[in-house]
Amino acid sequence: MTPFSLWLQIYIEENNLSQADLCRKTGFDDATINEHFRGVQSPSRKNIAVYAKAFNLPIDYINEITELYIDQGELITGRDKISRLYKALSLYNKKKLIAYADKLLTEQEKTALTNL
Repeated sequence: MTPFSLWLQIYIEENNLSQADLCRKTGFDDATINEHFRGVQSPSRKNIAVYAKAFNLPIDYINEITELYIDQGELITGRDKISRLYKALSLYNKKKLIAYADKLLTEQEKTALTNL
């Protein structure tokens, strides 16, 4: 099961939808919906955009779903996971984490510039 499939199952249950409803809203066939629902296949970026439009949700929210974690039995986003980890660190380790994140961002920006 993928984070997206877990979220999809929760979302359709909370919104009283069926897989047939998803087919109608998204235009996906039964097989595609079933693969996403069971976590056999994660949706592509294009498919995520279709889900976002069908559910009237921001695409950034749907993208964040692909970064879900289960933490102490609770489904949380990557942002929440990072926040929880950060809060649990000592002040010394918080400073090390920030320095490391700054380093990663700098490397990412350099890579992006060289790929232009």
